[in-house]
Amino acid sequence: MKKILYGTSALVAAGLLSSSPVLAADPINLGLGGNFAFAFGWVNEDSGIGQPGLNDRDHAFAQSSEVHFSGSTTLDNGVKVTAVIELEGESAGDNIDENFIRFSSDAWGSIELGGRDGAASKMLTLGPLVDFNHIVGAAEFTYINFGSNDIFFIAPAGRGSDSYKVTYYTPDISGFQLGISYEPEPGLDNGAQSNAVAPDTTTAAVDGATGETVELGIRYKNTFGDVAFQVSGLYANGSQDGTAGAADFLDDNTSWNIGVNFSFGAIAIGGAYDSKETNSSDRDVREVDNNSYRLAATYKTGAWVLGVGYASREQGDETVVGGADEATVWGLTAKRSLGAGVTVSMGLRVWDISDDDNAAAAENEATNVFVATRVGF
Repeated sequence: MKKILYGTSALVAAGLLSSSPVLAADPINLGLGGNFAFAFGWVNEDSGIGQPGLNDRDHAFAQSSEVHFSGSTTLDNGVKVTAVIELEGESAGDNIDENFIRFSSDAWGSIELGGRDGAASKMLTLGPLVDFNHIVGAAEFTYINFGSNDIFFIAPAGRGSDSYKVTYYTPDISGFQLGISYEPEPGLDNGAQSNAVAPDTTTAAVDGATGETVELGIRYKNTFGDVAFQVSGLYANGSQDGTAGAADFLDDNTSWNIGVNFSFGAIAIGGAYDSKETNSSDRDVREVDNNSYRLAATYKTGAWVLGVGYASREQGDETVVGGADEATVWGLTAKRSLGAGVTVSMGLRVWDISDDDNAAAAENEATNVFVATRVGF
């Protein structure tokens, strides 16, 4: 598959050079965009001895913001060139989110170079949603405590890495589109070059480390009268950087996903199913299954969008044969538009998180409500 992507990149390069690639007289000017979200959440959860909510506050604030710098120009041969840099609004270890350039043409599609999620993320169909920061089953803001259970991200469907990669998308042909991505080193987006030699496989630091990753996506979307339809299928495989010793297991990390969304008039329904086989961080433990799905429906009326959703995730226990941790969440969400790019939303979430070992610190039953506002610019 890497050879296919290499060949496609070569053909695109040939297309760029096939006619006089004279740049526009004026340089590219970067424009500004972005968003800012702020929310308040209240939580009622298990707070007894040894439980996740012990001695914790019953309320929390959440915030997320980004500034997007982007600019584009069209070359004399009709190829559009776009540059994008996204800056996180909050201080963190990685303040730059996505940063990439894109070459696109109606004739041969588009190719993206740089730090951006790949085809398995960008071609994802999750089903309808109301509030981007509070998606039932894939929420950025959750408020509750998950204790020692890492099952909190209920539907990690198609979420990739912003590491340096090459991604190619075909043109949209009668509603069909294909995408393929290749990244040599997931987690590398700090300005360092991709390592051209074999990674160090001799130390414990690389146990379970994911290496070269290929992502594939296919999507179909169309409109039939008053009905809009979208379906996608995704696949990703990450090889293991490591040398297997006696009784070691270094299986590849693989995942696949299918999603669908129907909308007719004011109503939309759909969902996604995601299955992953994730290698353990311990070499002497086999990979575990990680399956999740979400179902949702929304209704639009005037300036309001109303939605209901349900999600479930089951993750195999690395240490217990046949054991699995489980989590479910369902929720109601309402959002109102106050004007161009400005919204307020509110919602209810009910969580149930269980551990196959019945460890109190890894289980929680919780209810939370939230009020949020989001500004896009």
